[in-house]
Amino acid sequence: MTSTADTEAPASGAPASGAPASGAPAPKAPANAVARTVDASRGRLDLGLSTKASVAAVGFTVAVLSIVASASFWSAETALRTSARQRLIAVGAEKAAATESWFAAADRLIGLAAGQPGLAGLVAPLRANTAAGPGTGADDRAAAQVLALLRPWATRAAGFSAVSLIEADRGEVLVSTAPDEVGKLVGRRRYFRAAFAGAGVREPFYSLTLRRPVVYASAPVRATDGTVVAVIAGLVDLTGLTQALLRSHAAADMVDAFVLNDLRLFVTQPRHLDDPAVLKRGIRTETARRCVAGTAAIVDAVDYRGRHAITLFRPVPSRRLCLVVALDRAAVLAPLHRHGAIALAIMLVGAAIAALAAVLLVRGALGPVIALADAAGRVSNGDFSVRVRTDAADEIGRLADAFNHMTRAIARREQAIAEAAQERGRLAAEAARQQTLFETVLSSSADPICVFDADGRPRYVNPVAITAWGLTPDGATDKDAATAPADPRLAAYLRDRVARVRADGIGQRGERVSRCGGWKRLYTFAFSPIDDPAGGVLCIGRDITEARQREHRLERLADRLRASNQELERFAYVASHDLQEPLRKVSSFCRLLGTQYADAFDAKGRRFLDYVIDGATRMQTLINDLLQLSRVDSRGQRFLPVEVGQLVAEVRDALSHLIAKSGGRVEIGPLPTLAADGRQLAQLFQNLIVNALRYRRDAPPVVTITATDQGDRWHFSVRDNGIGIADQYYDRIFEIFQRLHGQAEFKGTGIGLAICKKIVERHQGKIWVTSVLGQGSDFQFTLPRDLDRIKEDEQHDDAI
Repeated sequence: MTSTADTEAPASGAPASGAPASGAPAPKAPANAVARTVDASRGRLDLGLSTKASVAAVGFTVAVLSIVASASFWSAETALRTSARQRLIAVGAEKAAATESWFAAADRLIGLAAGQPGLAGLVAPLRANTAAGPGTGADDRAAAQVLALLRPWATRAAGFSAVSLIEADRGEVLVSTAPDEVGKLVGRRRYFRAAFAGAGVREPFYSLTLRRPVVYASAPVRATDGTVVAVIAGLVDLTGLTQALLRSHAAADMVDAFVLNDLRLFVTQPRHLDDPAVLKRGIRTETARRCVAGTAAIVDAVDYRGRHAITLFRPVPSRRLCLVVALDRAAVLAPLHRHGAIALAIMLVGAAIAALAAVLLVRGALGPVIALADAAGRVSNGDFSVRVRTDAADEIGRLADAFNHMTRAIARREQAIAEAAQERGRLAAEAARQQTLFETVLSSSADPICVFDADGRPRYVNPVAITAWGLTPDGATDKDAATAPADPRLAAYLRDRVARVRADGIGQRGERVSRCGGWKRLYTFAFSPIDDPAGGVLCIGRDITEARQREHRLERLADRLRASNQELERFAYVASHDLQEPLRKVSSFCRLLGTQYADAFDAKGRRFLDYVIDGATRMQTLINDLLQLSRVDSRGQRFLPVEVGQLVAEVRDALSHLIAKSGGRVEIGPLPTLAADGRQLAQLFQNLIVNALRYRRDAPPVVTITATDQGDRWHFSVRDNGIGIADQYYDRIFEIFQRLHGQAEFKGTGIGLAICKKIVERHQGKIWVTSVLGQGSDFQFTLPRDLDRIKEDEQHDDAI
């Protein structure tokens, strides 16, 4: 600042140095003195002008930065949009190739399934079986053989959730891995008609039955002469296509990809909507319609979530589909917004610096600036305890306060950094401890365990894997080397599976024989990708040689048991017929003796003859009941829906003569419809009703039949007002030949309730009795209501 000492007037009575004596005229002031006075006036106005200069500097800086920031913003936004479109085109090409590849794989798999050896030869027996009805022996075996051929294809690995064999003429489903499909007529469906032209995946559609989009792959099954005898159809699992479209890539957090069908409905699940109900919706825009028709486009529009997105519509002409790849516009422009905030912060900081510089230049406050520079130098040398002392309340004072605040913040940050470094050291030690624990656990495992790196080399091998497979980890010492030579075929198998898991990102399982060290062992393998930057693969094996040998031994024992049971059944059948023939002769000739030679016998002889006839008749009844008991399991029919109320009414009508003879009645309450063997269920109710009518008191018998819903099963009750049963005999009466009364009191063989118990147990139920002696009995039993589970058990029994 310009000093004002040279312009001050001298004190009164004291002439200034060089001034004329009193009374002499004062000399004219020189021009430079006037200039110094004006400068001094301006210096006194500097305190007022500092604010104005600061405002002007800030305004100019903000204006320049605003223009530059606006131009940069629009340029960056244009570049981001262009980059997003280019990215969409590249990702669209990738997803289109993945879609075509997925459909091509399904085409190839359904063709392989249709061309299985022996499949065409089983169609004729299946047709005959359909015409003649179930239970025809060899034809049932043919159905089981076809089902065995179809099951391997109805897996996640094959890509089909269900596979069916359809008769070529009428379109009837002969065999299916989905039991509900058997017997359906599908001749009018597009995938059935299209199969005659060749194997392939048909156009997706929304299934009202399954409540989700489905796609069928179908192929013809041809005889040796080239005639189409059947069609094999597989319900393709669209989960694989959804995963292929949503598989991770460079922009996985922003890109959404899905497929629309020709009705512009969703075929695959979009990334941002997990609710399966969304698959009923679609994109009903003109762009989507043109895409299905074969026209590609990139548009900025509102997506299915109501958010703005940059969307690529790319047709898949060979499938009449539209591939949609979308980028959230907010996510695309997010980097621009972040940089805009940074630019704004830089602009504000620049404005503040400009204001500070203006004030410093105007006021010339170089002293505090030097002090600040010296303090900053000491801070740069690591001395964060330095503080700048100033009493000024202007910008320099505020700058000093900010500097002091900054040094305190830096000191705190340095302390936090030191603490963080200490914490990192602790975490590193903990990680090393966890690594040691991990290796200890793996080393103590009884199963072979390996960790492969991205190149397929074993990075870690536990001791069991070294011994069992002959593998040696990379960088192993002599003590870690395998003592037995590795099996080259097993090593090739491991490399191949590791490469597949790396490529697909999905775990795999398999079985393989190892011949390491000359020993032949069977192992099951589980491969899983490891989520780490190195991208390794974990392989866990298990020796199942002994388990598989036990399975084979059990299968052989089961085969021998089945053969023995069949032999016993044939023996029981032959024995029953061979025994009944002489009994019929004894009974017939005894009756002839009683009629033609009645006069030759006295009363005692006729009584003895009646004993013989009665014994032969009882023996015939006993043999028939035994034969009936043995056939509950061997001659049972398939479980089908049965209206129990109608069935019991028919049983009551069949027993009407016995009911009328006893003077009783049978009351039937509301009864359900469930899956059962109708013939055996009728026999169950008949036996219980006949027992109630037989073991009665003097009062007319009343039989009441009711049912109660217990959720997963039905509880039935057959209650009477008969003679009752003592509680110590509750379990005994269900055993064969266990009678509580003699033949003179009540007729019977003691097998009826044993047959009832066996029928209920075949239906996976339970039967018991509660009774009050002299007042009546209540026979109760339960039957499951799950028809699908019953069918699965039946199919399992048939397969066994």
